[in-house]
Amino acid sequence: MRVGIVCGLGLLAVCCLSMLGCNAGGALTKSDPALRPRPISPLDNRSYSPKFVSAPSLRTSRSAEEEQSEPPDASPARLSPPKDAIPLPAKKLAQPALGLNEVIAACIAGDPRIRAGWEEVEQATGDYITASLPPNPNLAVTGSLLPLTRPFTVDRQGGPPQLDVWIGYPLDWFVFGKQAAAKATKSSGVRVIEAEYEDLIRQRIRAAGLAYFDVLEARATLELAQDDWQRLQEIESLYKKSAEAALKGERELNLIPLERAQANRAVREAEAKVKEAQAQVRALMGQFTNQTGLEVAGSLAIPKDAHGVSIEDAFALAQQSRADLQAQRERITQAQFSVFEEKRKACPDLTARVGYTRQYQTKAVGFPDANAWGAEVEMSLPFFDRNQGNRRKADSTLLKNQQLLSAFLFELNAEMERVVEEHRTTLETARSITLEQVKQAHDTRDAYIKAMGAGVRSLFDVVEAHRNYRDLSRIFVYSRANYARAAVRLNAAVGKQLVP
Repeated sequence: MRVGIVCGLGLLAVCCLSMLGCNAGGALTKSDPALRPRPISPLDNRSYSPKFVSAPSLRTSRSAEEEQSEPPDASPARLSPPKDAIPLPAKKLAQPALGLNEVIAACIAGDPRIRAGWEEVEQATGDYITASLPPNPNLAVTGSLLPLTRPFTVDRQGGPPQLDVWIGYPLDWFVFGKQAAAKATKSSGVRVIEAEYEDLIRQRIRAAGLAYFDVLEARATLELAQDDWQRLQEIESLYKKSAEAALKGERELNLIPLERAQANRAVREAEAKVKEAQAQVRALMGQFTNQTGLEVAGSLAIPKDAHGVSIEDAFALAQQSRADLQAQRERITQAQFSVFEEKRKACPDLTARVGYTRQYQTKAVGFPDANAWGAEVEMSLPFFDRNQGNRRKADSTLLKNQQLLSAFLFELNAEMERVVEEHRTTLETARSITLEQVKQAHDTRDAYIKAMGAGVRSLFDVVEAHRNYRDLSRIFVYSRANYARAAVRLNAAVGKQLVP
């Protein structure tokens, strides 16, 4: 009976210690200052100027040599998530016009993809915390030499029954440095995910900038189409009243219905493009499309300080600022730590145990009950399995990441050539079509309209002058929108603002 009671108490102690161990682990992850990461807001060190269209670096840039030589921090630096902005259906409320500054800030704060990317940082940080925790001790409670077919007595001795309580604790994580190696690998993994999160912000800022200028272009195109349709109505009304119409009848009026049909189609297409561009901006801002129309404020005018850049300068700056390049460098560092970790895992398992034994001898053999203790050290013998497969895999992963870094640099250089050339071409094209040329075409059309009313110019001449003005105005808007988008792509490719 006493043996059963003691065994029950031992099992109860096991449950209590398990509960205490769980609570202790939770307290460690929440209150230990060494495990509490340093919050860095993604909006820190960020100046949202009207021409800012790229994600800046959220950490101080470091050279490749520093990345290889510096050991990982005990607790990795982390970024704080963006403001809570769960997209829910809202009432249609009037919204103020948003500039590029406000659009980018709203996209960073409300974009669900950015919030999803932040959760990957949280998951990587959770892996680091798990690797930082020391292992739990083991408790074993056993009863042995218990009577099976008959009770033990002094006359019919047996046993004696005994109760064993063993407490063991692994030592290999400390003695062979297994935990330190795992922490270094997970810490580097957190920095990889942080760099990927920064690159996600860079890409979403690029998308927000492109969508913003798409809205401006679509709105300007719509205004041109509406003005085209109204001007055609005025031309038709004036022609009907002119002396030329009285002489030639309705023959030349067949030109106007065709032009107006094309103008009506252009208006409908422009309205659809405005709604499409606004919907894209709302999606990036984490808003539903059934809300009120999005109004943006801004201009497609070329900045006075717009200038070209060289491929060498853009490539050198991109190597310092691009977060995805930083992530690839961190993957190499992580792979180096992983090689060291797999070598540490090849070391044997080592566990130390200490135990208490209680022998119940009074009834079994006639001697007083006795207390005893014992100690043991258990270690695996790595004769065959020395983690050869995982060590080879880690070496291969390191070489793979080094080759991927070289490939990334080649691709980055090609990207710089493309975006720099695109920026130069669009800037020259936009500057070749000036506002004075558009005004001259506008004045020429108005002069032809007045001359038609006086009977000097024909309707064909007026329609041709109107077409010239309309086409030149569209090219004027399109060229400036192309330059704005090229500037967005160049700044995003570099990783920070390089051109206005």
